[in-house]
Order: sequence, then C-alpha cells, then structure tokens
Amino acid sequence: MATTTPNYGWSVPTSSDLVKNGATDIETLGDSVDASLWNSGYGQAGKNKVINGDLGIWQRGTTFTSPASGVYTADRYATVQNGTGTSTISQQAFTLGTAPVTGYESTYFLRHQVTAVGTSTVNGVEQRIESVRTFANQTVTFSFYAKADAARTISARIDQYFGTGGSPSATVTGTVYTFSATTAWTRFSQTITLASIAGKTLGTSATDALYFKMYNANTLNSQMDIWGVQVEYGSKATPFQTASGGSQQDELAMCQRYYQRFNASSVYTFFCNGNAYSTTQATTILPLPVTLRTAPSSIETTGTASNYRLTNGASATACNSVPALDQAATQSLAINFYVASGLTAGQAINAGANNTASAYIGVSAEL
Repeated sequence: MATTTPNYGWSVPTSSDLVKNGATDIETLGDSVDASLWNSGYGQAGKNKVINGDLGIWQRGTTFTSPASGVYTADRYATVQNGTGTSTISQQAFTLGTAPVTGYESTYFLRHQVTAVGTSTVNGVEQRIESVRTFANQTVTFSFYAKADAARTISARIDQYFGTGGSPSATVTGTVYTFSATTAWTRFSQTITLASIAGKTLGTSATDALYFKMYNANTLNSQMDIWGVQVEYGSKATPFQTASGGSQQDELAMCQRYYQRFNASSVYTFFCNGNAYSTTQATTILPLPVTLRTAPSSIETTGTASNYRLTNGASATACNSVPALDQAATQSLAINFYVASGLTAGQAINAGANNTASAYIGVSAEL
C-alpha cells in the first residue's frame, strides 16, 4: 500500500504494493519530482546570465530617441544597428495583472520602435554578458517574451566577443534565429551550442563577453516589445527568473557593477563633499555603493554647469564649468567642481544640485 513522503506528501510505493500499483506510484512520484524541480526555477538565483531580464531597472531614463548604436538604455541593454536606421527605445508599464507569466507580476517592459530604416539591416537591442568564457562549448537556451504591433519577425542570436585585438577574430558571430511575433505576448526560445574558445586569445580591452542580440523587424514604425529575457545552461527553457533570484535590491546591485547614477532627490541635493583646492576649484569624494567592474575614465552630467553648485556653510556658488573626474577607483571617485571665484583653499565644501532636480552624476563601467 502506497505511503507518502514526510515533507512534500509525494506518493511512493511500499514493499506490499502489487507490481501494477507500485509502477503507478513510481510514475506519480516522478511527475511530482519533475514539477517540484521545474517550479524551483522561480527562485533559482544565478541560472539566468541576463541581468535585468524583467526590465525593472532604468537608471539612465525612460525614453531614448535615436540613440547611436552601442548606447545603453534600460540597464544592461544597448542599442545595436548596422546602418543609418534609427529607433526609439522606451519604458512601458504593465497594466496590473497583465504581465506575461501568471503569478509573476512585473512593472515594466521594453519597447523598441523603428523610426527610420535607412541602410540598416539590423536594428534592435543587445545584452552583453560578461566574459566570453561563459557557457563556452556548452549547450545553452535563450528565451524571451515578445509581442509586436502587428505580425512581425523578430530575430535573435548570440555572438562570442573576444575583445579588441582578440584572435583569431574579435567576434565569432552566432546563427540568426527568427521568430514570428503577434500582438499577444508569446515566449520564444532556442537551444544552441556555443563554440569552444580553445586556441583563441582574448583582446587587451577586458571587454570580452557574450552578446545576446534581439532585432526588430526592419520596417518603419514596427514595434518590438520584450520582457523576461533569459540565457541559461541546458536544453530547456525553464521558468523565467531574474539573475538575482527575484531580489530587487540584488538585481539593482548587479546592474550597478556596470553603471551607477546619482540623481538629485530635491533641487538642492548634495552629491559629495571635500575641500577647496583653490579659489576656483574643489575636489570632492564620491563613495560608490557597489564596486564597479573596472575604474571609469569619466563621469556623466547634465552638461549644464549651472545645474551644480558648491556650498560652504550658508554660502553657495553656482558652478561655471561642468564637474569632471579627477581620479577613479572601482569603489570611489574624486570629482572636481569649478566656480568663477570665492573659495578659500582648504575649506570644507559640499557639492550638489543647484535649484534643479534634474542634476545627476553618472559613472559607467560597461562592457
């Protein structure tokens, strides 16, 4: 007579079962184990090598009009195009209860719209997965949910990039696979075997990676909506899970390994503090909450000097030149701020936004 397991209550045969009953119980047990392992995919951190697969993090903004090829938009997603075509990439919000996976409520998805075809034959987005060693010579499955404004063809592939100067070539281009998207969310997947990296050489730029590319139909105004992007080991597209295993804070930290932006939370937000170096320059220190992949070579700002100011006690002076990186490490930055006059060398200084909530400091260590 069958009994049950102590934790999950799975039916298992006992020594008193007849052969037929025992076989039935074993079949039931197998189905239960399979279902349990399958469902465990919803909380399995690390299986998905795509960071921000649920498109929940947009540190740089929410709309990007005609970005050049290689420009990052949603965190970890860069534009990719091979000609004069242009596109708009925007953050779109799910209506509550309409995310593609029942029980997995996500906030945003990415919309890619072709705004000019030009000479491009490729127009879409890509995620650069750090290290070309990832999944080398292994069977992997990529998957994503997509829909379009009409019946469209979406293409996808994975390239192995060895970095500038890598050999025998910088890039090993993967096979292109096509998928027929409709106006309804559909999950697409493809199992492939990545090439071996034996006998090859990495470039000197430390930017080797897997490039997972998704292309829109190259038709004027065509829309490609994507969500739930996943690249994983094995020959099966398992249930979608973010790289962190479902933790919003951990997923943000994973994004911040490559990019961090400090936005003004009010019109006079302080970003960092330090000391006046001279009557016109102050050097400040900005600690980073997450260690960057590599030390950056510059910082990003609004490009308008007057959006920033220096404060010493009750006295505040608008900057006359945009902040600039002085020295960089992976855990902190030294940033110079400039004013026309009025500082005293050695005095303590706070640097921040000048009557605008649009001021920010961004720093990139992207691949």
